[in-house]
Parts: sequence; C-alpha cells; structure tokens
Amino acid sequence: MKYKIFGLFVFSILILIIFSTGIINFRISAKNHLIGEKNGINTFELANQLSFAVFSDTHIGARYQFKYKMADHLDDICQDLTDNTNLLDFAIHLGDIINHNTGHVNGIGLPWYANHYLNNLKAYLISHINLPFHCVIGNHDINDYEMNRDDPHNLTKSLIDELSMNTPVYAMMRDGILFLVVPELGYITWTHPVEYEWIEYMTKLYSDFTTVILCHQAIEDTTEDYSHIPYRGKQDIDYWVNLFNENPQIKMWINGHNHYADWYVSNKSNGITYPIEDFGHEIAFSAPFAQMDIHDASEEDWIVIYNITSDKITSATWENNGKGGRCISEYNNSWNIETTYNPEFKDWYSFPIFLQDNETQLTDMKILSSNISLQLIGTKPMELFYDEKMESVSGKYTGNILGFGNDKSGNIEWNDPGMHVYGPTTINFPEKYPTDYQYLTHEDGRSGPSYQSFPMGTICTAVPGQTYNFTITAKSNTSKGKFNMSVNCTDWGTKSQYSVLKNSESQIFSHTFGPNFETIYGSYKVPDDDNAWFLQGKLEFLDPTEYDVTLFSVKRLRDSDTTENFHLCLSGTWYNSSGQLAEDEMTNFSTDPKILSDNDGIINFTAFIDGNRYGMVNLIYNEPLLLSRNARFRVNNYSHGIFNLSLTKTITRNSPVERFFWNLKIFKKYPLLTELFTRFLLSGFTGRIMKSLLAQKTAVFKMFPFSTKTIYKNIDINAMDNSGIKNISNNENIWLSCNCPKSKNLFVEVTLPNK
Repeated sequence: MKYKIFGLFVFSILILIIFSTGIINFRISAKNHLIGEKNGINTFELANQLSFAVFSDTHIGARYQFKYKMADHLDDICQDLTDNTNLLDFAIHLGDIINHNTGHVNGIGLPWYANHYLNNLKAYLISHINLPFHCVIGNHDINDYEMNRDDPHNLTKSLIDELSMNTPVYAMMRDGILFLVVPELGYITWTHPVEYEWIEYMTKLYSDFTTVILCHQAIEDTTEDYSHIPYRGKQDIDYWVNLFNENPQIKMWINGHNHYADWYVSNKSNGITYPIEDFGHEIAFSAPFAQMDIHDASEEDWIVIYNITSDKITSATWENNGKGGRCISEYNNSWNIETTYNPEFKDWYSFPIFLQDNETQLTDMKILSSNISLQLIGTKPMELFYDEKMESVSGKYTGNILGFGNDKSGNIEWNDPGMHVYGPTTINFPEKYPTDYQYLTHEDGRSGPSYQSFPMGTICTAVPGQTYNFTITAKSNTSKGKFNMSVNCTDWGTKSQYSVLKNSESQIFSHTFGPNFETIYGSYKVPDDDNAWFLQGKLEFLDPTEYDVTLFSVKRLRDSDTTENFHLCLSGTWYNSSGQLAEDEMTNFSTDPKILSDNDGIINFTAFIDGNRYGMVNLIYNEPLLLSRNARFRVNNYSHGIFNLSLTKTITRNSPVERFFWNLKIFKKYPLLTELFTRFLLSGFTGRIMKSLLAQKTAVFKMFPFSTKTIYKNIDINAMDNSGIKNISNNENIWLSCNCPKSKNLFVEVTLPNK
C-alpha cells in the first residue's frame, strides 16, 4: 500500500513539473511598460466614441441542468475584449448570469458530474475579463432554493462578492452618457418600489444627458418575439410609458431575458399584443444575443459591441467559436441620433443605499477615488411591500398573488388587480418555497432581503425596535367576513428564513368585513433584538364566504410624509441634514476615502431619520477612479496621487489552486480531459499533497481604470510582497494586479494621478 501512495506522490510531482513548464503568460506586459502605438495610432487618443461589449443570458451552470445549447468559448471571447476587438471602455452582462445556484458563481458545491470550469462563472468568464465588468441582476440571479434555501437572496450577495459592484442598483456617467442599471429585485415582470424612487431622482438630476437604461427585462411590445407572453415584458408599463414621456433624454433601452436578438426604434410600442403606447419620442430598444440558445435563434458564441458617438449609436457582432475572434456581419444596426457624448466630460460611478430609520446596511470597499461625494436625499413615504395593489400576476412556479404564499389551494384568484378569496383559507407573506420543494425554482424573488443588505424580495427588513403600519382594503360578499392577521419576524440568529424570532408574534387585525370596501389600519412593533431579520405574517380569511382585497400596504410609522432630520453615520463619521428634505431634494457632502470604511474595509451605513422614517443615500466616486475585484481594502493614506492601501480580506471564493491548473497551456489544449484529471489530482491523498505544495497560491486582486482616458496611463501598483504588476493588453487596456491577502493584511501602494 505504501508503494502505491509513494507512486501517486511521484506521479503527482511529475505532473506538476510538466504542467508548470506550460503556464500561460496571458499576454501580460512588463511593469512600467510604456503606452505605445497600435497600427501607428496611439489608442488612448482614439476618443471619438464610447465602446462597450454586452453579454446576456449566459446561464452559467445550466449546461449540466438543461439540454440547451451553451456558449463554449466565453473565456476566449473575454480575452478578445482586451486583445482583439476595438478598444473597449467596459463590458456589461444583462442578467441571467448564472442559473439560480450559488455553486455556479464560484464552483463551490458543484455536483461531481458537472464540469467545474465551464459551470463556474468566476473561472470561465469573470477571471478572463480584464476591463471594467458590470452586471445586471436577472431573474435567475436573485435567489437560490437549491443550495441555500435558508437565505436564498444570498445568491445575489455571492455574485456581488465576485464583481466590482456594491449593490444591484447603480449608475455610471461615461463620456457624457448616463447609464442606469435596473436589476430584478423581486419578480421579473414588476419593478421594486425603491427602483422607481431612484430612477425618478436620477432622471430629474441628469435630465440634460443622453440616458441608456440597462435592464434584464424588456418593455412589452418593443420586441417581435414572445410579446404575447406577460413573462417576457414589464407589466408595470404605465410607469415606464410615463417615464419615457417625461424624459426625452432617455434614448436607449438594452435588455436580455428573451433569448432573441431584437432592434426596434420608434416613438411607440409595436401593438403586436397590447394597445399601442406612445413614448413621446424615439427610443432604440435593443436585445443582443444570448449565450444560451433556447430557440435555435443564433450562435451562442456571439456577443454585441455598441458604439456611441455624438451623432450615432451603432452595434456590431463579435464571434469566437474556438478558432479565433472576429467581427461578423450580424446584428449590424445604426441609428442617427444626436447624443451628449463628450469625452471631455467628467466620469463618475454611483450607487444608492435605501435606509429606514435606525437601519444598518453593509458593503465592501471596492472602489478607489480621491474625489467622493455623498448625497442625503428625501423620499416619499416608501412602500415596503413589493406590489401593494397586487397588479402583477405571479410566476409560473409560484402562487397566484405576488408576495403571498400558500395561495395555490384553489381558494385564491388574481383579480387583475387585487385578489379574490374563497374562505375559509389562510395565506402567508412573504412567499417562500417549502423546505421540501423539489422543482428548479428561480422566477420570483421569494423571501425577504438578506441581513443588513440591499432591499430585495417582496417584504422589507424588520428594523429592531421600530414600528410598521399595515393598511388593508377589502370587503366580503356577506355581512360576515371574519378576518385575522398576525405578524412576526424571522430570526437571523438561526440563519434560516423559516424561523420565527422569539416573542415577535403579534396579532394586528381581528376584523369583520361587510359587503362594502373598508380600509383598516394596524401597527406592528419589532422586538428590540439585533437578530430581527425581515417581516412575515399570516392572513386568515375565517368565514365560508368570498372576499375581495384591493390593497395590502406596509410602511413605516411616520410623523409626516417628508424625510426629516436625516442623520447618517457612515463608518463612524456623521453626515447631518437638519429639517425637511422633500422628495428628490438633497444635501451634498464631500467624504474622505480614508474614513469611508472601517479597519476591515467594510462601509457601514446607519441612518436616523424623522418624518416618514425613510431616506436615500447616494455615494458618487468621481474620476479618476479604479474598480477592484476579489478583495476589499481600506485607505490608510492619500497624498499627491498616491494611495496607501491595506487589502484586508479576500472576498472571492474561487479556488486559487484550481486556477493554477486552469492557467496551464495543456488545459487550454485539452480542457475537458485536464479538468477531470485536475479534480482527481486534487482529491484524496494526492489532493492533500498538491494543496500543501500550492499553499502559498492566492487569489489575484485586480484594479481597473474606469475608462480608457489618458488620465489613467500613469497608474501603477507596488505591493509589500512584490507581487504588484501593471498589465497592458494587446488593445492597450490597462489594469493593475497583485496577490490577495491571506491571513494578514497586505499593504499596497497605488498611483492614481489626478491629471
């Protein structure tokens, strides 16, 4: 037996030596390489267009779950973006990035029979994109009831950990073009209330700038395919039509979801399924190719590149089928339209945080800038239930009424809008899949938000010690329609959404409805317990009669309809706005990057708000700025364009040991065989040996310039362990890299000149 073990050991060492001689260079240029010329032209001076690449519906992980055709060369395409295409400012993914399973994000927990490279988003796609990469959260990215039923929205948090983003909702100003990212935060056909508030604020504030909306879902009747299916278009169409009419600067809507390529330019909807809607001005509605083909509609290894100039928006197609990347004659669209494109305009990146009074939300420090602005913004009284008028039909695997569970008994019908109830029956909120639910479920954002995180799902965070108002409008068909409702909250101490916090149960309503509509009001106070997670409750329709419900609303107990005395404690520093802040009114502050996070590199937002007990924070990083991946950091010092950083924690969960093998030339030549052999090599006795030999391998911390402007050509990095590299691609995109921290902080010096 000992000879077999020794043989395996020797064999493993030989394989390691053989593999180690073939490590791929990845076309990294030497440190301090000068910015040169490409084809005789300095690529940093090609400032006549804004260019970006778009992925959509990759559904990483679906190849072992379904039989659809999948893109086989996403890693090659990603490499092309910095080596072979025209010079790109950024890339974006329009959603359905993975397939409702946390294992698809970073490979942890994938079944043995699944390819651990092709079904691993970080390994197969993200790690090969060496320019700013932004993502829109799609309906397959919202929650995970396969691996993480107890905290299903942790799927989105896992995605955020592998990307440069802090929250699912964010905005970018690039060369005078405003991009608004509108993700799915609940069910696919309806928009979360916080997104309405943010979109209206941003479009009012930047009404003079050409605006592009990036969304997973389409606007109904702006595509020729699937228009007749409500699941394939926004059902809150009245909101969007009104927004378009009031904002002529909105020139483009780019979406995924439908797995068809579409291009539609008009000032009206096409009327294929619904009455024609007037948008007030021409808008280009564009749906690029999906990288999972469910209709035999196109090749899977195609992506779209968009270019925006001052007088035109165009699209083109890039293909890489494993035989080299090239531009092909597909999806070549051009629209002559005046835009506000101006490469001299200052760029910025921003994200909002929506906060109740006394609420805390946390995010990681990932973005570096010396010029950071903070806005405290007034809101209207915020609706905390996803669709209070019950205007949206629920999903195909879900209950009949969005936001409620246990309603598929045949006793609940959707009234379009509202619900019709055949008593006696009981329903719950929020909707959750049972713990023994066996289907692949992903469609509707069930559950409440993750702990101390961005609003998601169909109900709100339960802030300890705070009071919530419930409003219900209903009637019964007889004079005896007994109705009870009780509320409690989940217990974060159990880390399970199926829990009930001790001593949190309270009856809110005990009422008898008659034949006329009545509106009743009740309140619920959350226990003063830090483990309070999100609100949940039970509605009991007790009598054998029929009920109609037209309103189910949840708001904070308030003294007025206005945000008042907004005080924000941001990682220990106070920002105060006394008095009233009307809706969309703001107070501006400048903040120092040295005090933006705590010592661990965590940004802590804690709000204290009077009046309507709700407000919005907008954090704006102005150019020059760098977007980072894989680790969080704190800023120790900044002077004359040089930042002293501490990388405090590695936040990517992708295996650096597996990455070592995936970076070998032999893996590129024989990927399937090498992937299988690598897993065998890393298992059991040989695995312990290999992991010991490669114990010093770390994940790679990367920082990306926000654009290709000349202000970034002199950026640089030095790391305490001498791992810092300034990388320059064939296209002359630049990024910085070094080791991620292990058990201790890693000190890094980053040069980011202001001019």
